[in-house]
Amino acid sequence: PLQQKLKLAHGKACGKKKPPKTRKVINRESYTRHTDKILNKHFEKRLDDQFCRLEVAREQFVKVSGMPLDFEP
Repeated sequence: PLQQKLKLAHGKACGKKKPPKTRKVINRESYTRHTDKILNKHFEKRLDDQFCRLEVAREQFVKVSGMPLDFEP
């Protein structure tokens, strides 16, 4: 009986131990913390890719048509 009372008292004082976080939970929390940063990086990458494609298309047009474009970006 004394042992049981001690265990109960210890449980009340310390509380239950939480299970360790899984990798999935850690990643989810990290993503929610850094969502804005991540989305901005994706947006910048998309813009860079579009710009690269435009540059390539412009160079191909100049090469095919044989006439230089008047403006420089």
